[in-house]
Amino acid sequence: MNDTFKKLSFAWWNTSLSPQAKSRASDDQKQIAIDVIFWLLFEFEIDFLALGEISEDDVAMLQNLNELDDYSIESGVSKAGRVRFDTCFIYRADKIQIYQPIEIDTGKGDRVMKVAQKVMLQIADDTFMYLFVSHWQSRLYCHENHPDRDTLGLRLHDAVDEIRMGSESTPYIVLLGDYNDEPFNASLSKQLMATRDKALVIKKKNLLYNPFWKHLSYPNPQALDYAGTYYYKSGSITKWHTFDQIIVSSAFLSGIGWTLNEDLTGIISIPEYLKWVKDSKSTLDHLPIMTTFERN
Repeated sequence: MNDTFKKLSFAWWNTSLSPQAKSRASDDQKQIAIDVIFWLLFEFEIDFLALGEISEDDVAMLQNLNELDDYSIESGVSKAGRVRFDTCFIYRADKIQIYQPIEIDTGKGDRVMKVAQKVMLQIADDTFMYLFVSHWQSRLYCHENHPDRDTLGLRLHDAVDEIRMGSESTPYIVLLGDYNDEPFNASLSKQLMATRDKALVIKKKNLLYNPFWKHLSYPNPQALDYAGTYYYKSGSITKWHTFDQIIVSSAFLSGIGWTLNEDLTGIISIPEYLKWVKDSKSTLDHLPIMTTFERN
């Protein structure tokens, strides 16, 4: 197998361009977003990039960029009740084939909540992977301990378990997105069953491994530049939160086939972009994240 197909990198970035798929960004913000996307694709060599807070206009803008002619761009913008999925996928078509995203939502009374978009991927070596892309409700509208957050975690776990139970072998499953919850919050740690305990995940296939537990504080205590993925400018106790995460199934921990590379998994800090995230006048507030899998 060509070495090109022995490594796969996935990334997620909440662009802050178009919350609920409604455009609000200035031309300057759009140019910053384009610069970050180019940085992720060309400098970090991301094979599959999932973007959040994207509108159809944003998708059209990206599709018109000559620099992205070698990439496929798939809109994930769709409506579920009164809420909208606001995503977009940019990927290397020579390495990955994707199937039509399936929206997973859950109802409560007359309300609909977005759980995830499920995307099946076929890799160039004919391996199938299942991707769940999520952008959960903001804490401004659904507070940290609201029972709806537990519901989102339970429904996402059900969707993952449906794939696991229907597979003859342990399936490759990747969950990524902006959960508006930290790794230790009950929605993720208890309901989704995403743990920091890698050894336990290897033993218990019903658990998921969340490598972003280790990204809750400053990676460089001397630099004091960032301590999470989301910067809440009005925070009085803490401004940094690790809301953006990538979580994987036990198949990536077996040491056989596609394996998680934790050294190439984490938060991407681009100095030129970080200053905009921390600028009190800017609406940009999320850092991108990535993970890498290597085939043994």
